[in-house]
Amino acid sequence: MSEPDVLRAAEAIRRIARSHHVLLLFDFDGTLCPFHADSSAVWLSDERREQLLALATTATIAIVSGRRLDDVRRRAGLPMSTFCAGLHGLGIEGGGDQFVHPDASSATDLLSSLEGTLARALGGLSGVLVESKSIALVVHFRSATDAVAARARDEVLAVAQPHVEGGRVRVMPGAGMLELLPNIDWNKGNAVDWIHQRVRAHHPDVTAVYVGDDVTDEDAFRALRNRGLSIAASERVKGADYRIDGPDDVGRLIAMLAERSGEHAIR
Repeated sequence: MSEPDVLRAAEAIRRIARSHHVLLLFDFDGTLCPFHADSSAVWLSDERREQLLALATTATIAIVSGRRLDDVRRRAGLPMSTFCAGLHGLGIEGGGDQFVHPDASSATDLLSSLEGTLARALGGLSGVLVESKSIALVVHFRSATDAVAARARDEVLAVAQPHVEGGRVRVMPGAGMLELLPNIDWNKGNAVDWIHQRVRAHHPDVTAVYVGDDVTDEDAFRALRNRGLSIAASERVKGADYRIDGPDDVGRLIAMLAERSGEHAIR
């Protein structure tokens, strides 16, 4: 992608801001921050945080992530007035409101047992990591070779299959990973709707803009179809209104919107 793609997306957001309050929602890893083989090494940069805080003077900021809510909140370092959703929206907080899906813990014991099974099955594979999120389980293989990643995917699907067929868990693919979640009809699109409703209580004219880079973000794109704006931050995702290229372009977009901060932010 190129500067013109970012400029077109920025202009589309500015057009919305002329007549509506803007709710800006971002995925975290791969969108606001570059991917890292060690997920614990990913933090929102000070520059990006300051830009988002500048935007927050006239817009509402939200992060919607697959990370645990407490983890992404800590790594973003944004104030509690901003919204933050973790585990694809199973937990959300911001603006004085909180939400935890009532069925979020429905498969905790099962996923805990599968963690041990997968750790044994995948333990000898270089570049493969099993991460427990308590109510979700992730197998990362971004650092593995293609052959090892394919084997890891096969192992995960084989272990998960009987529980998927039994309706206890679902498998969610991502960039260099597979995630096992409780089989709940809830995703990032639902999280966007929940946040949108809370913001609308204070800004009846609110319009949402979502920026994301992974297939899990397509649920948010669908939720905003014909009533908001979606921006894909990679070629992995489809169905967005605009497309830019990775965290660098996302940074350029945020900088363009934040350059007229304070009273005239975005506009």
